[in-house]
Amino acid sequence: MAKFLILVGSMNGHALMAAKGAAAMITKLGHHSEIVMEHDISQLTCDKDEIILICSSTAHQGQVPDNIYPLYLGLDNQRVDLTGKYYGVIALGDSYFPPTQFAMGGKLLENALYSCGAKRIGDMALMDAQQVDNHALAAALWTQEWIAKVETFALADGQTKSEEAA
Repeated sequence: MAKFLILVGSMNGHALMAAKGAAAMITKLGHHSEIVMEHDISQLTCDKDEIILICSSTAHQGQVPDNIYPLYLGLDNQRVDLTGKYYGVIALGDSYFPPTQFAMGGKLLENALYSCGAKRIGDMALMDAQQVDNHALAAALWTQEWIAKVETFALADGQTKSEEAA
């Protein structure tokens, strides 16, 4: 059973709905998840085996939502060592806005995690408000496919580690 830390950056509740859909699928597939709206950098380093799932909307004109901004700033400024941590990203946006702003909240958080040494598993989910009505369902469906990649990746990574130990 894997553990997932779901970090939510939300402006109007859509990212939280997506996070709840993802968490429901994670539980259905036999894993554990925790949804966090109040963020602290130490949450990312306290359990080395916990997999991070970012679920973030986009604020203002392509920025990280206010509630997750301190975490983003901490990652960007402190360069926390997240080597060995894995993550996925569900980025919400609206294609009505220019491409330089679309889903940028999630993309900025993804870049910050990557810059700190974490490894993304699978593709980022990009949810366009022009196409997605049910964020919980869309996130659950994406998470179902993502979990299969997480399990495959973890198995391959575990084999690599055990081969190195031999």
